Amino acid sequence: MTYHTIKFVILICFFFQSHCFSQKQWDYSVNNIKIKKLCSTSPNPKGLILVLPGWNHSASLVCEKTDFCKQATEKGYTLILPEIKKSIYADSLYPETASWLKQEITFSWITNHLLPWIQKQTFYNPSKNNFIVGISTGGRGSAKIMLH
Repeated sequence: MTYHTIKFVILICFFFQSHCFSQKQWDYSVNNIKIKKLCSTSPNPKGLILVLPGWNHSASLVCEKTDFCKQATEKGYTLILPEIKKSIYADSLYPETASWLKQEITFSWITNHLLPWIQKQTFYNPSKNNFIVGISTGGRGSAKIMLH
């Protein structure tokens, strides 16, 4: 990879479904959070990559600034890109937590909503090669998921 990322294989695995070939990009919403799915362009799907963005980065920034998404989809990976915004992937909120930060996504949203949503989709299959990539602060989220 040409982009510096933190990549972890996670125990919760994901899979690619053939309906991706009919449309390259799908947009979803999980609890009012936008999620993009970029489908593999390869006839031999290999798995899925969940891409967690950094602090205040758009979900598609990694695709716009690097060739990561193009290379991954060409090599058989479907990408899931949630619009996380300003999350620090915190486990808990405290009275001292800034009020504006309390409005952002927490780690529990990922574990309680995002990952179960992915598992319920038709592209879930634990037998494929699946990864999590974290860009900047998203690396913290990636590490937390791996340790969860």
